[in-house]
Amino acid sequence: MQACCKRCADCVAAVFVTPAPPGCASVSCSGSLAEQAAKLAGAAPGQRTQRAVERRDAAGTLFYEVETLVGGGTAGRFGAAVEVLGTAVVDGRQVQVRATASYSSWNRAGTRALLRACVSSAMLRRAAA
Repeated sequence: MQACCKRCADCVAAVFVTPAPPGCASVSCSGSLAEQAAKLAGAAPGQRTQRAVERRDAAGTLFYEVETLVGGGTAGRFGAAVEVLGTAVVDGRQVQVRATASYSSWNRAGTRALLRACVSSAMLRRAAA
């Protein structure tokens, strides 16, 4: 994992690349945006979806972007945290970009926009490559 910016240590980002499920050519084969958001929110007690959007890059590749609020009991070093997760499937690979910030820094000037831009720009760049 790597810090998102040099301003603080309150946010990190990571990229995960795994084989896509067999026969899966799009993120939608694992469920709709609403289903994926619910699955992420259900991953830990007290976690809930704050925002979920579908995006497409210039080539038409679909990716999901989901923000979840994670309670302090499951968020590790951050206490309560906000995660922004982008997921896409391209060329038989599932790519996830996850950016996480402490909940206390979420409303700090620029943090929300920074994490959202971190995920969406990485997904658009990766999907276009």
